[in-house]
Amino acid sequence: MGRERVRRLLVGLGRHFRERGGSMRRTEINGQPGVMFLPTKGEPAWAGSSSPNTSPSTGSWRHQAEPEPFERVGWTDDFSRGPAGDTFKIEETMASDAQLLGRVTYDTFAAVWPHIEGEFADKFNTMPKYVVSSTLENPEWKNTTVLRGDAVEEVGKLKQRYERDIVVHGSPQLAQTLIEHDLVDELCLMVYPVIVGAGKRLFAETTHKKNLRLVETKTFNDGIHVLIYRPPNR
Repeated sequence: MGRERVRRLLVGLGRHFRERGGSMRRTEINGQPGVMFLPTKGEPAWAGSSSPNTSPSTGSWRHQAEPEPFERVGWTDDFSRGPAGDTFKIEETMASDAQLLGRVTYDTFAAVWPHIEGEFADKFNTMPKYVVSSTLENPEWKNTTVLRGDAVEEVGKLKQRYERDIVVHGSPQLAQTLIEHDLVDELCLMVYPVIVGAGKRLFAETTHKKNLRLVETKTFNDGIHVLIYRPPNR
């Protein structure tokens, strides 16, 4: 993605947040000057750089989905997963049939990805997207379906519909529900060498312990580890 295209995207995002009462401030991302968009309470925050080497598709964008401002946003910026790590994320998406998202993660993605171009963005924007929400009306992101019923039942139906992966990005509350009801076939954890010391828990309390088996590991660039787990019976 060229510098001018990224600059226009940042300008558009700035307009999006200002119209909703948000603001912007300067920041630094991977050593490059950038901006952070600070929305009103309850909306996701974004930061991006105008450098052509820090495009959303390579993970240099960050979002913050806490109800209150999260002071340690950008905790991955000191680390690079490198070309091999980027390829891993691209292949993960290309091998998926659909996305399943919680409402906050969906709103964050829907505000940005329709403005991105390229092979990866085309796949991300055109693949079927299912968002679990009882309040979302008239979603504008292409190929979006709102799941309003019982999440466990609806996800069970989706798993019968698609042959390949249904990938869940972020969406911690949704992920916790799926784990509790044994609806996760594979858990892919990207572990960074940092103790953030704040933020949401990925694993919540469950009615019983959940055994997992490690099926694959990968290490990228600055010591970023990918750990892929599956339930014993999968």
